[in-house]
Amino acid sequence: MKFRSLVARLAACVILSKAIRVVAGLGSAVLLFGFPLFSQVNTGRILGTVTDQTGGVIVGAMVTVTNTETGVARNLVTDGAGEYLAPNLNAGKYLVRASAAGFQAFERQNIEVEVGKDERIDAQLTPGQVTQTITVSESIPLLDTTSATVTGTLNTSTIADLPVQGRNYQNLLQYRPGVTTQPGGGTLTTSTNGLRAEDNNYYVEGLDNDEPFTGQSIINSTLPVGDAATFVPIDAIQEVNVQTNSPAEFGKRPGAVINVGLKSGTNTIHGSAFALGRSDKLNSAEYTSSPSLKPPAELEQWGFTAGGPIVKDKLFYYGAFERQTYNVSGNYPVQTPTSANTGDPNLSIPAAEAGLAAAPGGAIPLSPLSLKLLPLFGTNTNTGPLASSQSYGFPNVVSIYNVLGKIDYHLSDHHTIAGSYFFGNGTTLAESITLPGITQPYFRDNAGLRAQFVTTSWTWTPNSTWVNDLRFGWNFHHRFDHVDDIATSLSTYGINTGITNPVLGGFPTVQVGAFSQIGGDANLPKSYGPTKDYDLVDHVSFLRGKHAFKFGVETLFIRPFFGNYSKGRGTFNFTTGGNAFPGSTPLEDFLAGVADSGQGGTVLNGSPLRNLKQGDYSGFFEDSWHIKPHVTLNYGLRYEYFTPLADSNNQIGGWDPTIGLFQVGVNVSTPYNPYYKDFSPRAGVAWDIGGKGKTVIRAGGGVYYVDLVIGAMVDNINLPGRPSGITSIPTAYKTGADGTAPPLLPITSGGIGTSSLSFSGCLPGSCTSTNLNWSLAGPIFPASQIGSASGFLCGDGLNGHPAPCSVYTMARNIVPPRVETYTFGIQRTLTKNYTLEVNYIGDYSGNLAANRDVNAFNPQSPGELAFLPCGKKGAIQNHCELQSDRPYYAQFPYLQYINVMSNSDVSNYNALQTTLTARGYHGLGFVAAYTYSHALDDASSNRNQNVPQDNLNGARDYGAANFDQRHHFSLTLNYAIPGKKGYGQMLEGWAVNSAVLLQSGLPFNPADKRDISKNGDKVSTGRWDFFGNPSDFTAGTTPIPFYSNLATMPAMCTQEATAIGTAGAGGNLAKFGCFAQGNSVLIAPPTGTFGTSSRNLFRDQGFRDWDFSLFKNWTIKERLTAQFRAEVFNILNHTILANPGGGGLTGDGTLGLSANTPDAAGQNPLLGTGAAREIQLGLKLLF
Repeated sequence: MKFRSLVARLAACVILSKAIRVVAGLGSAVLLFGFPLFSQVNTGRILGTVTDQTGGVIVGAMVTVTNTETGVARNLVTDGAGEYLAPNLNAGKYLVRASAAGFQAFERQNIEVEVGKDERIDAQLTPGQVTQTITVSESIPLLDTTSATVTGTLNTSTIADLPVQGRNYQNLLQYRPGVTTQPGGGTLTTSTNGLRAEDNNYYVEGLDNDEPFTGQSIINSTLPVGDAATFVPIDAIQEVNVQTNSPAEFGKRPGAVINVGLKSGTNTIHGSAFALGRSDKLNSAEYTSSPSLKPPAELEQWGFTAGGPIVKDKLFYYGAFERQTYNVSGNYPVQTPTSANTGDPNLSIPAAEAGLAAAPGGAIPLSPLSLKLLPLFGTNTNTGPLASSQSYGFPNVVSIYNVLGKIDYHLSDHHTIAGSYFFGNGTTLAESITLPGITQPYFRDNAGLRAQFVTTSWTWTPNSTWVNDLRFGWNFHHRFDHVDDIATSLSTYGINTGITNPVLGGFPTVQVGAFSQIGGDANLPKSYGPTKDYDLVDHVSFLRGKHAFKFGVETLFIRPFFGNYSKGRGTFNFTTGGNAFPGSTPLEDFLAGVADSGQGGTVLNGSPLRNLKQGDYSGFFEDSWHIKPHVTLNYGLRYEYFTPLADSNNQIGGWDPTIGLFQVGVNVSTPYNPYYKDFSPRAGVAWDIGGKGKTVIRAGGGVYYVDLVIGAMVDNINLPGRPSGITSIPTAYKTGADGTAPPLLPITSGGIGTSSLSFSGCLPGSCTSTNLNWSLAGPIFPASQIGSASGFLCGDGLNGHPAPCSVYTMARNIVPPRVETYTFGIQRTLTKNYTLEVNYIGDYSGNLAANRDVNAFNPQSPGELAFLPCGKKGAIQNHCELQSDRPYYAQFPYLQYINVMSNSDVSNYNALQTTLTARGYHGLGFVAAYTYSHALDDASSNRNQNVPQDNLNGARDYGAANFDQRHHFSLTLNYAIPGKKGYGQMLEGWAVNSAVLLQSGLPFNPADKRDISKNGDKVSTGRWDFFGNPSDFTAGTTPIPFYSNLATMPAMCTQEATAIGTAGAGGNLAKFGCFAQGNSVLIAPPTGTFGTSSRNLFRDQGFRDWDFSLFKNWTIKERLTAQFRAEVFNILNHTILANPGGGGLTGDGTLGLSANTPDAAGQNPLLGTGAAREIQLGLKLLF
């Protein structure tokens, strides 16, 4: 760990923080005079009633609400019901003073206004002189007596003091009840209250901050590898508020509303400078490796914050900067051919060369191009049966920097304006999450992400009863992933594929047998963005008697670019064998330069870049009705309209059973029909029993709609066959029995035709212009085919026609999915420092987004023999997987898989959530939360959703959700140890912090893509038959035992197989084997049937982690403190195992095997949760 460099950077931070005031002055000038101003939702409010001793309301009482840190005050007058309301208050400490003629003044201090929460401060005035004041200074109870919304807040001390990986606030969300996170972190790993991870709502300063492709937060979104690629400096966050069953003010998606409130400047200059670091030398070794083999790892993180006044009580600035760099190496298994002569032509280069020399019919010459490429496998001189096995490791290198600035200007008692700007940039160079184990460092993924936002605000308070809040926000997000050698000329490698587009630069992908491929990820490059969205919001708050009304409108316009260049660099396959000569191995085929037949080479044809656009328009009305002194009714109605996805050049299309393939602007106007009925009623009640703020009963419910992320519509990577999606529609032959009908030419207008073309290899001397030209001179891909309209053709695959294509589309009548939520809870103040909250939370949806192959075979359709293998049985022929047996073959013989996103998935969630909160008790504060829940659904994501195992009955997939976590306990604790002065401050200034997380196991779902059911969908959704207790198959460090030999199988395997008719030498038991452990077995179902085991039947071992930090504060002078920090993640060094995933049914020894820790499995080493013990040291200056 480079402590010297960290100290130098800490000193630089102190100098920079002093300069930030000058920069802030310039920034405020730009803010105030450079463009018109709008506003964010100020994040909390104070309200109450002013009464006399008899309970009678006092009309016309003066109420002043003052922010004690900035001196900004709001003067109010109670209305005819004695009520006052101060909405749109920045989070922070406040004072409320109430006075009226003939009464003593009332003053309540130490009021903490939190993001998105109400504080009810009722004032009872006693007769006397107005110059006399009754002051109440104790903290207000942690009860919400005015709202049914279930909410939780991560406050400043929690965010700043708890040990948090990567200083990423989102890693703190897992300590909230109802929040489930996938251990290890990464992209879309957080779900709330049983809802899909894409369904959360992220806000900054009350403005939309959702990334439209995946549903992540823009400012804290991730790259394919690692933690957040950009992030708001954690010291600049005032609070993070997490709301469920939110009021009508919020919509778009039904998940949690996660609102980040930024710190503001105050009347005193304040801030911090810090430097943190960690090294593998302090870390423990993973359980999978010995201490001597710990991979190198280094992290440095440093930055500063500063805020203060430009004009006291009027104009304030705040700024932050944070830099994070780290690198970590790993060892990944790779398979490469050996240069040793082992005699095995499958593994040995000399043996394969000898095989070609002795080929039947005469020697086959070695391909000069293949010999040129061999060194890209790396050096391998191993011998023996495992000669191909090696271990390579190239470092993952991450570099991130983030800048934030904010200005607040209190022009007068009636006008406040504010604005903030954030810029973040992150890059990573790492092994692909889909392709670990590359053979050269320049085949790593090089990914970059840039995120920006602007929030501006104008809050106008014309009088005591009206507040208008106008806001405008702008977001920018661009992520571009490519292989690191994108700028390397192909001539450097000695290969000429014929691809000249610089966007598609770099080496192609070459797959030889079971060896690790040469080249980087074939799915790259990929571009998400640049995306710009514009959010305009206007909210009006109005107090009238017992009613606090709020209504508003929002316009959100999203403009994203998207391009998935999968196979754009080209892929070459030498995998099947038997191409150079009968019985040749894949390695022999490669050395001869003869690629596979049919799929020997594949390349993208056409441009996948799309200029998309979408609009969200909404309006709402809500009322907080103080029915009685201790009862508040909240009700409201929201309306939303999500425009159908569009492309600026109409390069978007789909499929419909009545018209076939279509293109927007040609034969349809939108890719799916607009929907205008998204009305969302919300209601709740809060009852303060006894009226003393001790016990509150709350109940609520509401309707929410899902605005599907764009990635769910245009980026489905699980489509098999010759894929095309809603943005890329192929031209197809409208073939009849003879296939002579002309192609559907209109579909290619505007260049929408985008598809992957495949070509066959050939022996030298037998190649044609449509074969691959595997030679040094090249070009390898047939130039006559690339870019030609004929390349897009799809056919029935018969009589020389092109192979059928696959299509992914949205159902014409798909609607925004609807979710209903309902809550009931009790809050109880146990003492002035302890509060207990117990809530029941439930939600249900019957029309979630669902992916179905509507062209799948029905193995038990009329005319077929149920539960029998394909083939002839008597006079009846079971065709099963012939293209002609597909339901839409008569209309669309040129389509194979037709995956349609519609509304047919179901989900429900029920939970008991409890929270015990302690605040400020002799220096101790903690939040302990426990959730007991059950989440069930048909599928657990909107994006990259697989089809179910039975497309004709999706309910077969109804089971535990991917994020179903029955038990979840968390404890966050801060304790300032009482000190004793003297001894060089060594006995004072100590504090400890802890974050404990105990979670029961998440499910895993063993699935088979060998299509035992014979429905034609060769994707990983086919399940087997299970008999016994699922807990017998809990994941661990050893796989579930597999038996392939009938003679040595446990008797229970044969017993259960006999019962379902798969026993015997020719049955599926002999063909696919059996898994057995304890008293339970898992066996393949009869051919032509679906497995009977439920989805997500088995569990991993759960997650148990304790993170700990120790602080020592030294007071250097009155307003300058130095803080030493030692943070330990997984302090007990408890072994935590990753979820094994859904593989292993092929008998490869991976079923139920947790071979990694969660951070490694999630491609998030060093900053992901679940690693062995890691120690981080740092120094922080506070002023």
